[in-house]
Amino acid sequence: MRNMPLSTFKKITGQLIVMLCLFSAVSKAQITVNGTGSYATITAAIAAASAGDVIQVPAGIYNENPDINKSLKLRGAQWGNCALSRTGAETVISCPNGIGVNASNVTIDGFTIQDQDGANAALAPGFGFAVYMVPPNTGTQLLNNIIRNNTLGTGLSNAGSFPAQVNINCNWYDANNTPGPIFREAIYADSDISGGSVSNVFINDNKFTNHTGGVGIDFEMTTAGTRAESITMTNNLFDGNLRAVTFYNVVSSLFSNNEIKNSTFATSADLRIFGGVNGLSVFNNKFDGSNGVVHAIRMTPVVGPNTNVSIFENSFTGYSPSNTVFLDPQSYTGGPIPATCNWFGTADAATIASIMGSPVSYIPYLTNGTDVLTANGFQPVPGSCNGTNQPPSITCPENVTLDCSIGIPEPNTESVIVSGTCPVISVTWEGDEVTSQTCASTFTIVRTYKATDACGNMATCTQTITVVDTTPPTLTVPANITLQCTDPLPLMPLNINSSPNFIDGTYNVGTAVFGAPLTATPLTADAVLVNDGTGGAGNPYDACESIMNDVTGKIAVIERSGCTPPAELFCYQSQ
Repeated sequence: MRNMPLSTFKKITGQLIVMLCLFSAVSKAQITVNGTGSYATITAAIAAASAGDVIQVPAGIYNENPDINKSLKLRGAQWGNCALSRTGAETVISCPNGIGVNASNVTIDGFTIQDQDGANAALAPGFGFAVYMVPPNTGTQLLNNIIRNNTLGTGLSNAGSFPAQVNINCNWYDANNTPGPIFREAIYADSDISGGSVSNVFINDNKFTNHTGGVGIDFEMTTAGTRAESITMTNNLFDGNLRAVTFYNVVSSLFSNNEIKNSTFATSADLRIFGGVNGLSVFNNKFDGSNGVVHAIRMTPVVGPNTNVSIFENSFTGYSPSNTVFLDPQSYTGGPIPATCNWFGTADAATIASIMGSPVSYIPYLTNGTDVLTANGFQPVPGSCNGTNQPPSITCPENVTLDCSIGIPEPNTESVIVSGTCPVISVTWEGDEVTSQTCASTFTIVRTYKATDACGNMATCTQTITVVDTTPPTLTVPANITLQCTDPLPLMPLNINSSPNFIDGTYNVGTAVFGAPLTATPLTADAVLVNDGTGGAGNPYDACESIMNDVTGKIAVIERSGCTPPAELFCYQSQ
């Protein structure tokens, strides 16, 4: 954040003010355009050149403010030589108002750019930056430069749909801490300075050192509807800055193979995410907080929640014991943030769990912190992502069988035995499930308990309680009786199933037409009329005698001979 937006300084005066410094070059060599001509100033060579030309500027000190308004290649004495480690004479551009890039596809290669003054933030061509990419121009190539002792290093712009890539490669940003009305930062973009959203930017193999008042890379896209998209930041070194990186509304971007150390903002984080970040991959970076920074990564929902952030195969060492990766409330959506296969300075499960105070999914983790390559960032030992710290061991009470539902034990977590690598912090009863029920007193209970440890691991066990009703019911039969044929038959129960549920009753009928007497053949019809004939041996199924046929599931309707309707009848289903 800053004391006042840079746009405010652009509007201080009613008209554009351009301050030109006098040219004084140590070298007597002359500037050329495409290898010919002789120009005393860079500004003169730009005026004489055409789009696509190459301007070669020999070693020396040039006190001027170039305004590059054509698609040109400006090459200093060190063009093509990475600024991170080189020797030899430098081409130095030194003046308070910086350099303006007022055309697309401009290349600035092999210079030292210094002494921009933040007090001149309203003045062209730099507007407070050592190099200002003026929107809506695109495709700037900033290569092999030393950018030091300014208030702000580079004002970044690359707007529009599918713009040509901005390439910031092999530059050394050092000590851009010159006092001014705004914070001091190496690379800066916001929706005003950048003319809206920024996309397709490649920031690779740069060094950011000693920005004690600001940030190495800062994307502050805080205006609604603007964002930084497809930003690739790889192989960079951040050493001795207030913070390494700050993101607002950065989407579909990559932060990998960078090294961060010696940051000075003790109460903040090296990678500070202020919201609206979506689709960011953070992997193979080396974070060193031994200088006193409390967090390696911290998220806050200042401009909205963050989502789809992946943190993978990084090394985090030297940070405060609490919360190496820290998420403020409501700062991340979509579940715990995935942060697996990282090295946290130890292989001890309990220690790692103690620094994960936020909803972070960190298992499995690296158990070896060796960096196997000398390249930038962190490259872990293959196969060392095996820190899966075992879940707790949990043993439930023994299974039991009961002879009835009376006496089923109540759930009791104290009867559960637990242990584990990490301290077990809770044992809970998760519920009972009733299965295999065949009657009210025969069923099975499956009782579940769960143990949770301080590393976030969980384990469950079950106890089986079987209830079986083996006691038969008590049956009382009515006393035997003897009846005359004219006496009404007693009503018999209609047994509709094997359970002790009975239906009986008296039925009235009118005059019936009877068929032939029953034969010895078992009854097959659903309902059969039984005629009480003359009795005797010729009619074994006389109603005054026992009906011996198998009448399972059938209904026998019987009329008494010599009786006047209504007659007393009964139904009977045999067993």
